[in-house]
Amino acid sequence: MNGKTILLISPESWDDHHVSKHHYAEELAFMGNQVYFLEPKYEIYKEHISSGLTLLRYKKHLSGMRFLPRKLRAKIIVKDFLRIQDNIGRKIDIIWNFDSSRFYELSDIPHQVLKICHLVDLNQNFEWTTLVKTADYCFCVAKPIFKRLCQYNANTHLINHGYRESKVTLDVSLPGDNHIKAVYAGNLDIAYLDHQLIANLIETFTNVDFIFIGGFSENNPLRQIRKKNLFLTGKKPADSLNAYYRKADVLLLAYLADIYQDQVSNSHKIMEYLGSGKTVIASKTTDYLDSPYIEMAFSESEYLKKFDDIINNLELFNAASKQQERIDFARSNSYDKQIARINNILTEKSQ
Repeated sequence: MNGKTILLISPESWDDHHVSKHHYAEELAFMGNQVYFLEPKYEIYKEHISSGLTLLRYKKHLSGMRFLPRKLRAKIIVKDFLRIQDNIGRKIDIIWNFDSSRFYELSDIPHQVLKICHLVDLNQNFEWTTLVKTADYCFCVAKPIFKRLCQYNANTHLINHGYRESKVTLDVSLPGDNHIKAVYAGNLDIAYLDHQLIANLIETFTNVDFIFIGGFSENNPLRQIRKKNLFLTGKKPADSLNAYYRKADVLLLAYLADIYQDQVSNSHKIMEYLGSGKTVIASKTTDYLDSPYIEMAFSESEYLKKFDDIINNLELFNAASKQQERIDFARSNSYDKQIARINNILTEKSQ
């Protein structure tokens, strides 16, 4: 895919922590496309970021669009689209929408414009039904999302989370006096962290240092655990995380999988973890049930038992050959490869 003018609509700003939308924008631009990254900020603004990549904002007509009749809503969205197209001075070839709260009624967009719906988050559920119905193609990252989208659009395809290999080389150290290090990275305030399991791990395995990287609030339950082998580091730059993963012996995913099964069916964190090569132990993660690349437990007791097995056999679980297999899997899902998979689907369907 190259030589296209792409309007990429993101629910996150460019200045936010870079996730899939940002990485897709950068990779598409690198491939020779002109990408306009539309931020969720309502003002007229345009800024050149790099070759082929421009940051864009626009001033919307009015709020409460979802309450308007469908035909009127569609006309307003077309006007916004044409206004943006005039502003950039180029014909837009592709609308690539990650945001179900904006540009979700695509039925009146000119037919020669390819309309892609790409949902990577279950919390992107604003007007997703309309977006899915009026898109030409839909892509998603998890089986629960796939099942929902297929009800409204037969051109729905499952594309796994992308992997962005960090180019930053850092020499980092992990805190604690124990020889074995277990690491988790992410928002520590998310509702589906299994704090009871985490507390049991910390209390049971006093010979392991547990390092939690990420932001947390003052009343976070982890702050109530007074153990010498628990360390809360706070946030770290995204580009530095792989350096911390590589220093770890085991990487943790400990979620309330029975309660939040859909939300934790395929965490983007898994791909980041696997890219380090280190052993990953996870609570139930349905999209990886048959995967040889992560160690999965279906109950608290099984998790504790499996963790014990891992830390007592690290030379086996972190053998060079196993680490390379995990790294190869992550690299096989790099953003350029995911775009190639998407392009193959678009090409096959157009023939």
